[in-house]
Amino acid sequence: MYWTSVFKVGLIGGNKMTASLWKWFLIFPLLLDVVHAQEGLEIAAERMRGVAIRIWTEIEDLDENESVTSQGGSALVIAKNYVVTNAHVAFDRDFFLRTIGDPWEQRRFASANLKFSYVVSLGPGREIPAEVVWRSPKDVAILKLSEPIVRDLVPFVPTNWVRMAQTVNVMGYPAAADRAAGGDDFYIPSLTRGIISKEVRKDEYGRKLFQTDAAINAGNSGGPMFNACGEVIGINVEKALTTIRDTQGEEKRLALGEGIGWALPFDEWVQGLDELKIPYTYAAAPCSGISSEGGALPTSGIANPIKDRLYLIGLLVAILLSVTAVILALTKRGRVMMREAVTRSRELVSRRIPTGRSAKFTAGPHVPVLACVGGYYEGTTIELGEKPLAIGRDARMCQLVYPQDKTEISRRHCVIRYEEKDQAFFLEDCWSKNGTYALSSGKIPGGEQIVLKTGERFYAGDSGNMFEVNLEPLSIS
Repeated sequence: MYWTSVFKVGLIGGNKMTASLWKWFLIFPLLLDVVHAQEGLEIAAERMRGVAIRIWTEIEDLDENESVTSQGGSALVIAKNYVVTNAHVAFDRDFFLRTIGDPWEQRRFASANLKFSYVVSLGPGREIPAEVVWRSPKDVAILKLSEPIVRDLVPFVPTNWVRMAQTVNVMGYPAAADRAAGGDDFYIPSLTRGIISKEVRKDEYGRKLFQTDAAINAGNSGGPMFNACGEVIGINVEKALTTIRDTQGEEKRLALGEGIGWALPFDEWVQGLDELKIPYTYAAAPCSGISSEGGALPTSGIANPIKDRLYLIGLLVAILLSVTAVILALTKRGRVMMREAVTRSRELVSRRIPTGRSAKFTAGPHVPVLACVGGYYEGTTIELGEKPLAIGRDARMCQLVYPQDKTEISRRHCVIRYEEKDQAFFLEDCWSKNGTYALSSGKIPGGEQIVLKTGERFYAGDSGNMFEVNLEPLSIS
């Protein structure tokens, strides 16, 4: 309390030199954070440049022995023999025919013998053929390369670790930027930065999306969206566009709005990696942004640097307090102010403050809960908050975590949430292996959600893992 008093005296009414010292002490850590944030972004971007590559889709008319078209985009290396991109980048015959506006051209190509080829470009003269081995209606395609490429692979981020207003980075090969690129620069991806503007829980195609104001343009599709720690959140999928016809009748795509683009989270296409048995890793912990050593690191990796920095700050505080006390002690006015401050502090400590029990804040008369009525967590009741509750065996993606030997439960089996505005529970199956079943309606299709009423039951994997949703009276203490 004595040193607190000295701090107040030095900052408010003490020597001007002491006040300046305190100002610099408060400003210096902020300047360090700015420098470290920039360094962290550079490290994360350099890490991502190794796995963000160009990909081309080429169409050849075998009957006419001529090239029809070639379209470029971005892709992410997910294993030494695999890359992921958007299905509309590595498109197939059906997609190509849907994009042809001219009826005559559409009839011509519908009967043509077309060959679709996919190539990834690593540099001048370094092209590797690939084939699509997995597609999803959520606009995702995974391709297998004809030969391996050596890259330092990056970890992925579970959806529930991504926060609103979190800073994100987008990398890819926008076509407009190619006009100024030549030589090796043509194979260097562009980087833009923004924030998570919104989480779209379900769009018209049944997908979850992250909306961002980071610039996403034609050619960026399929490239990575990543955080300050160099961990992949998802892949860029599209921006807000509209189609118009010019005076010659040709279709043109124009931006419908600025700063509106979307990325497809990793959780939406992890099923493809699981089905193809492609190994992958999750981030060790939510990204904290920057470390005291200038690098961007996950929370689990910065414990010691933070501790060291706190020790340093504590030492600086002790030194500055001592200097303040010495400076004040050398002046008559300072000695008087110190005595008054210490006296006031003692009076404050000796003052009696009444205590009492405080009532809980209540948003309503009932609270939504998930009751485990069978299985491993039988007898457990969990209060459902604002965020969804994921059930599964992977602690990195789920809040209600089952043991690894409970193989009837998938790694991320299902998600339950309560919407206050709808006064209803929503249950979604996360493409689980053994299914999620509502007693009232049966098996829930993978990736889809249903509405549950209060008192309804469902089970995960088998009927032994039974749950019930309810609204319980809120006890106020």
